[in-house]
Amino acid sequence: MITIRQACQQDHGALQEVLEACGMCGEISTADCLVAFEGDSLVGLVRFEFGAGIPYVRPIAILPAQQGKGIGTRLLRIVIATYSEVRVVSRSQATEFYRRLGFERITWEEIYSPFRQTVNNVRTGPSVTRAR
Repeated sequence: MITIRQACQQDHGALQEVLEACGMCGEISTADCLVAFEGDSLVGLVRFEFGAGIPYVRPIAILPAQQGKGIGTRLLRIVIATYSEVRVVSRSQATEFYRRLGFERITWEEIYSPFRQTVNNVRTGPSVTRAR
């Protein structure tokens, strides 16, 4: 059974392990982060940061063995239900996932400027989407 809750400081090490298992690097804060557990094991997370008052998913990560089970969808639906607008800068391989959840393309210029700068060096061009 999957349980979802707000991340706490004790989750930090497990958050890093999930990111690494998903091929992501960098430090992650437990602030504004929801985590999904199966039993005692952290299997996924969604973290968001605010830019100009709008929450941006930064990042969502589900352990590879747990992907396709609806965990990411459950996490994002909680974020979407909480805020009137949610944005994400998506690489092409994840765009369909976000589209199925009601996200739509917006222009690159609509993205909070500091967040545009952090993805400018991504090799695959980002697709920009949001939920209403």
